[in-house]
Amino acid sequence: MPFQSANYGTYYDIQWHTAPGFTVTNKIKYRSDGTNMSITTTKHRSQQWVGALVYKYGKISGFGAGYISSLTFRPSYVPNAQATFIRVDNTAGYSNLSSDGDSGGPWFTAYTAWGSHCTHPGDDPNDAVYMAINYVSGIGVSIMTSP
Repeated sequence: MPFQSANYGTYYDIQWHTAPGFTVTNKIKYRSDGTNMSITTTKHRSQQWVGALVYKYGKISGFGAGYISSLTFRPSYVPNAQATFIRVDNTAGYSNLSSDGDSGGPWFTAYTAWGSHCTHPGDDPNDAVYMAINYVSGIGVSIMTSP
């Protein structure tokens, strides 16, 4: 997938790649069997809350869910990081929420994009950190919410 743009620092940990030969749609994969879901709306960081149950799909770790424990996480690996990243604790009974290779995977609820997977917090590799979906504007893209 050809690289187009990235923003890494302050509020961002995101890349954009094109998919030549594929038709891009508003669907995300959320099961390893290929099951997908249409994304029809987004949830801005200001509309997310501590205690919310959110779901994710990672290329390596697969489907999972957890509860938001912080809206003000500051990842140490992001240059000049602001405390705007979302931390999700693995307390919903699913397996590991973050593995190497999951970066860029979706965080969502029914038909709603919440964020893009970044990493795990250093103190618990089973928890996860994502960037709120409204920050994708930092690379000049928007989330497709209709076919």
